[in-house]
Formats: sequence, C-alpha cells, structure tokens
Amino acid sequence: MDKTIVTFNDEVGEKSTLTFDKSTAEGLHYVGVVDLHAWVQKQYDERSAAARQSKVKFTRRGIGDEIRSNALDFILNHIDDSELD
Repeated sequence: MDKTIVTFNDEVGEKSTLTFDKSTAEGLHYVGVVDLHAWVQKQYDERSAAARQSKVKFTRRGIGDEIRSNALDFILNHIDDSELD
C-alpha cells in the first residue's frame, strides 16, 4: 500500500512526520485541503494544546492516530453524497 509522509513541527519545534495511506491524502486533497502540511500542522497544534490544557498525558503516536482518524471523518463530512455511489 502506498503511503504519503507529511512533515510538521512538534510542540518543541522539532521536525516530525505523520504517515497517511495515499488514498487518505488524495481524499483530503479531493475535498479541498490544498496544503496537506498546513492542515496536519493545524491538527497537531490543536490536539497538543488541548492535551496540555487538560493535563492529559499524550503521546505523539496517540495524536497521530487522532489526526488520521479525523482525516477520514473530514473527508466523509466534506464529500458530496452523490460521489459515493
């Protein structure tokens, strides 16, 4: 299965990566996400900030899993139902 690797900056400014199935990355682009790197950065920033505010211990893997799950939800919520037939 083909993969798409997206780079972003973690909470301390270090470069990190998140891997998507190629079909998920293409789906995000199809529903209007033009800059996948910026979309992932925003998702990561929001999740890591929420985790810090709630004082919940979080892992990069856990946040990555949430972002991948959110990507699929985002695609399903933004695709025209007629395109699913």
